[in-house]
Amino acid sequence: MSEPDPSINNAGQVAFLAHRAGEKQDSAYLWDHGSITPLLTVGTEIPGVGKVSSASRVLLDDQDHTALVAAGVGGSTRQGLYRIVSGQVTPVAVPGQPLLNDGKLVNLQNVFVESTKIRSYAVSRASAAGEHVVVAILEGGTTAAYRLDAGGKLSLILKSGMVTDMGLITPDETSPGAINSQGQVALVLQINGGPETLMLLTPSPP
Repeated sequence: MSEPDPSINNAGQVAFLAHRAGEKQDSAYLWDHGSITPLLTVGTEIPGVGKVSSASRVLLDDQDHTALVAAGVGGSTRQGLYRIVSGQVTPVAVPGQPLLNDGKLVNLQNVFVESTKIRSYAVSRASAAGEHVVVAILEGGTTAAYRLDAGGKLSLILKSGMVTDMGLITPDETSPGAINSQGQVALVLQINGGPETLMLLTPSPP
């Protein structure tokens, strides 16, 4: 096992990556007070998507003990995002499939490929409210950042081509971002093709 990249929740559960004997790519597992169970493993068939061939990130949250796993299918290095609740796998973002109305997902951002492992840093750790920030590459080279709420629903935050008060958002290898319990999002991105800029976005009051 190398670089397990663990995630822990307030219940003391730990999710981690490891590869089984005879396999080159990692799977995602959960350690729960001495017991280890699989979350999403190489060879698992996801209906309508394909067979898992790699897991590149796993994150827990404290809302309902859900897990998010970034994973590839069919031997592809492109990574999608899957939500696991009580052993049930639900696709959140799948390469080649539409992502909301913004176009098809090409890949999660910040995916690093080596011969024996793949790592993805496209998803922030969960806020106290169970929300994440997800950054993605869409068809046509558009880059986008999304909010993933505690129920597994995505909503667009920003994407390249949008005009803000600071200027035009341009395609860039966006940071995974961060989100707090108030819904405030911090992102590093490019504006008007200039240097990377740290931006804080505060949600509008209801």
